[in-house]
Amino acid sequence: MAGGSGMSGKYTDAILKIVEPVVFQYRVITLTILAIITLILTWQAAQLKPNAGWLKMVPQEHEYMQTFLEYYKDFGGANTVLVALKSKDGDIYTPDKIERLQSLSDEVFFIPGVDRTRVTSILTPNIIYVEIIEGGMAGET
Repeated sequence: MAGGSGMSGKYTDAILKIVEPVVFQYRVITLTILAIITLILTWQAAQLKPNAGWLKMVPQEHEYMQTFLEYYKDFGGANTVLVALKSKDGDIYTPDKIERLQSLSDEVFFIPGVDRTRVTSILTPNIIYVEIIEGGMAGET
């Protein structure tokens, strides 16, 4: 038994005199309880899943974040800029409008710092066109 000095040593000795005989007298029960606790805690630790979403680290009550969250599902997160060319008469497939769209796409494409692989419009080569044909579907870039 460990001897102690001072007031804390007296309490330690008193606790050990009570606990030590019980633990060593009922070794099998003690080890079984500890094994069960270890298995339960191991099972709970296995249930942990890292979830380091950056959205949890921002103040969602802020008015800017509420606006962001309102459109988040539609536009896919931060660091995305959506540029729209809107037609007032409804038909965008006129030569003039296609030329304006090509000009706008080129301007966005050449902005410094833009990830050019993610710039998309109906005129960029990373768009896949799908056509419904008699035998199913056909598509190409």
